[in-house]
Amino acid sequence: MTGRLSFKADVFNFNAFSSFKYAFVIASIVYFTAQAVPILDTACAAEGHLPEVLAGQSQFSEYLNISPGSIEVYDARTLIDLIAASTGINILVSPSVHGKIDVSFKDVHFNQALDAVAGKLKCSHSIVAGNIHIIASQTVVDRINDCLDMGFREKAVANMNSYSTESSAYGGNQVAKSSASGYFSLKTGQIDLSDLMRLIAKYGNMELDLSQDVRGMTRVKLSDVMHDPVLRCISVLNGYDCSYENGVYRIFPFKAD
Repeated sequence: MTGRLSFKADVFNFNAFSSFKYAFVIASIVYFTAQAVPILDTACAAEGHLPEVLAGQSQFSEYLNISPGSIEVYDARTLIDLIAASTGINILVSPSVHGKIDVSFKDVHFNQALDAVAGKLKCSHSIVAGNIHIIASQTVVDRINDCLDMGFREKAVANMNSYSTESSAYGGNQVAKSSASGYFSLKTGQIDLSDLMRLIAKYGNMELDLSQDVRGMTRVKLSDVMHDPVLRCISVLNGYDCSYENGVYRIFPFKAD
């Protein structure tokens, strides 16, 4: 009888120890996971991108808090990139936009923030094609609107019946397309402008007549946009006209007025 009691006591102690051990392991996992999240944020930011989703929540917000306690000086393109990364909105910027600006945003809506940034840079902020924010001179914004209006009249988008569903990589960044709705998402590193236009045409099944004069480098990050407006916006922003004639997109330098 004594042996049995002793045996049961040993089993009880072992179970108690096991329970404590597992509880300790679980607590450790929870603690170190919590510590790892900000480390992941920092590491991703250092590589120039943000984590997609953590703990099932998007990192995007409509309201910005950038240097809310004091005014700081930012490079214009860096600040615009920061706004895009924080909000998830699509922003295309003219190559002529540059400079340093001082800002302090506390709970400022991104539209107001972009208006303020554009004002300080002495250029315009406009929203085109529903979800593309343009930062450029008013002359360029007007040209983009004229080009888009021409696109609507030509009904180029309505005439495209099929879209590519492939994915490909350029410079280690993925380019992808959703065929069901005709919208696509695109992210590149530094890319030759003519290569970018060819990629857009490829994923939109668009026939392209591209001038050999198209030159330059750029990078973009866009989500849920249409091929036709994006091609037109990028063309005009970089000094080229984009027209649609007989089923072909023709991209050439603007003719002098």
